[in-house]
Amino acid sequence: SRFIETSNLFTNQLIQHILLEFSLWHKAKFHVRIAHLQYVAAVIKDEKKFYRTKFGVQFFLDALRQHFNSAEENPDEQKQLRSAVYGIIKYFLQRHPRLEEINALLSSISTLSTSSDSITRELLEFILALLDPPSAATDTTIGLLCEPSMSESLYALLTVSNLSSETKEIVMKIIKYLLASRRVPQQVRTQLRLENHHIGFGGLISGLSAQELNVSLVRDILN
Repeated sequence: SRFIETSNLFTNQLIQHILLEFSLWHKAKFHVRIAHLQYVAAVIKDEKKFYRTKFGVQFFLDALRQHFNSAEENPDEQKQLRSAVYGIIKYFLQRHPRLEEINALLSSISTLSTSSDSITRELLEFILALLDPPSAATDTTIGLLCEPSMSESLYALLTVSNLSSETKEIVMKIIKYLLASRRVPQQVRTQLRLENHHIGFGGLISGLSAQELNVSLVRDILN
């Protein structure tokens, strides 16, 4: 029994301080880093419940922000590495996403929106992929995005000057998907249409700069 406890403790320490200590792998060659992430994904699939509880979505989002967001490295390689991290996060969320996990995604998007348009866009595309095409996670994700303050955090992204119009179009696609869903209560629809505070979409458009306005984005807002 003591041997088993010692063995488990050693394994947990190995996982926490070596396998999932991304700062140790940060300076490795690209092929080593991608192989490491593939191995992490394989390990997690065998013990999904343990890793989701012990580490989970927030842990990997923090790792993404700290170790896969360098302007000094090859952008294509960085994107491939981030894609591998998204694959791990998706494994946690593909069936039963939780409120704290969707909130962690939106919080990370909000944090990154002022510094990285590309990663913000990737994370928004990740959320959109949970909605469309429909999957086991879709209904739950819709319900969680209808929770208080969620729609406000999406609309807030439209006012971030650092974000490209392409990224903001993805925000509008998510909002349009929610408006089209029968699962969204009328009260939430009212919030999504910005009717609560008599702002409306015209007020939203007036808050955007001339540089941000293009035909596609304005059409998405008005539709």
